[in-house]
Amino acid sequence: MALEDATHRNTFTRGLIKSLRLMGRVTLTLAVFALAAFGVQYGASELTRRAEATPTPAAAPVIPVAASPLKIAQSYSVSRAFIGQVEPQRTVDVSVEMSGQLTELLVDEGDFVAAGARLAQQDTELLEAERIRLEASREATAAQLLFAEQTVARNAELTTRGFTSQAGLDEALARQNELRARIAEIDASLRDVSIRASKSVVTAPFAGRVTERYVDGGETLAAGQRVLGLVELGRPNVRIGVPLDLTEE
Repeated sequence: MALEDATHRNTFTRGLIKSLRLMGRVTLTLAVFALAAFGVQYGASELTRRAEATPTPAAAPVIPVAASPLKIAQSYSVSRAFIGQVEPQRTVDVSVEMSGQLTELLVDEGDFVAAGARLAQQDTELLEAERIRLEASREATAAQLLFAEQTVARNAELTTRGFTSQAGLDEALARQNELRARIAEIDASLRDVSIRASKSVVTAPFAGRVTERYVDGGETLAAGQRVLGLVELGRPNVRIGVPLDLTEE
């Protein structure tokens, strides 16, 4: 009997200890929650106090805004910028048409020249000598032609009277026609000399600026050899790159 009583007392003691431990844990948990709630409430109160202590900023001034009625448009314009370059209408290399010595170079790089202005001059001494020779030959042939025409006139009159044969008149006519043809040939040669003399002067095909000089003067040039570079200044071309998506519109 005494043993059973002791066992009951031990069981009761252990249960009491467990109950006390459980109550201690619950009490500690409740204390932690209480402290946390107190901290939250205190922080909120402090923030409210500081907010109320901060002065309220003054209201911003009213800014007037202009208003305009809304208009409906079918389209609108958009400004776009594109990169391009300005190019001259014509750029040429001026050359000589005939072979010969270049005696004068009348312009330099960067000079502006008018259309038809003299740019360079070739030597024309041989052409001048040939012209003098041809003019002398023409004068001599013209004198012979005058005598032949007089001979034809006399033979024609004598033939009419019967004092000479038709063969003499035909021979005089043939000589006259030969001299006339020779004069025409000399005139063509003089024309050729005149043309070559005019082509010995290098002129500007259009108004522009001299961009480059290929010779210095005094050289003997071949036909077609370059003398100067010339670029036209009037009516320039403007080349602008436009995206394909815009050109299709």
